Amino acid sequence: MRIHLFLIPLVSFSLFSSTIFAQVIYSWTDESGSAKFSDKVPVNVDPADLKKIKVRTNSSFKTVKQIAKEQDKTVSQQQQDLVKMSQRNCDIANNNLKMLNSFANITQADSNGNEITLTPEQKAQQLDLTRKQAEIYCTK
Repeated sequence: MRIHLFLIPLVSFSLFSSTIFAQVIYSWTDESGSAKFSDKVPVNVDPADLKKIKVRTNSSFKTVKQIAKEQDKTVSQQQQDLVKMSQRNCDIANNNLKMLNSFANITQADSNGNEITLTPEQKAQQLDLTRKQAEIYCTK
């Protein structure tokens, strides 16, 4: 089989450019012994002489820009989620501060589910903890 040197770049380009659209490349040898390639089934060629080469389409590959854009979107979404979580925690801390400052007697469920009234020391600890949570989550 004789392959002309000028056909190699042409075939390479043909294979590369056709992968954008084709999923199968057909290969055969013509009467003069030259290798031929096409993304369409050739006419006047015995099907037994055809070889099918499966290729990936260009759409199955991602460009660097596409990957970077997806990563930016992911980071942006994570940042938005963190802002929402912080705002939710801020709201909870502020509501707890209001409750602790509004009532003299605060009841809370213990580990067994029984309601207990906080002692003044326990209430002070809860206030201190809630203020720290507000400082952490309520940043602007």
